[in-house]
Amino acid sequence: MYKETEQSELKSLIQKIQPKQILSIGPAGQELFTDYLESCQHCTLVEFAIPPTLDELDQQGRFDLVFISHVLERMPKQEAEQLIARLRDLHCNRLIVVIPIGTDWSEHVSYWQQSDLLGLGFSLLAEFHSNQRLAHIYAFDFASYKTTPDWLNNSYWANPELFDKYWW
Repeated sequence: MYKETEQSELKSLIQKIQPKQILSIGPAGQELFTDYLESCQHCTLVEFAIPPTLDELDQQGRFDLVFISHVLERMPKQEAEQLIARLRDLHCNRLIVVIPIGTDWSEHVSYWQQSDLLGLGFSLLAEFHSNQRLAHIYAFDFASYKTTPDWLNNSYWANPELFDKYWW
């Protein structure tokens, strides 16, 4: 399903993450996770060939990693965005999405641009060409999504040395 370069990129990313519970949505999961699952004794993989309903997701719980591929572009865009947001916010620590970019994919229901995924909080990990068309790998990591800004440090507060000394 993937070329060798994309598959090795995804496999190395999975090895780096070391997830214990994996949810795979789309037809590519079994092929991608086979080697990892053989090396990880206590890892579990839950697969959905087609996107699950929100009720089905709620029954599954939370995962270390959710992987989505070959699915979002075949859904209406609003439904796909709702699925991504639900997975990102409630069901995983990390989310990896492989998605075609641009409008030159005639068989797709929805078309995606880089700004769509960046707007949902994802980071671009890699891009590759499939049949002369562009596809991207994006990731969302709950732990590193938002860094603490410098101004949120107490050294930037008004007169921190006077706290608990005076009552105004």
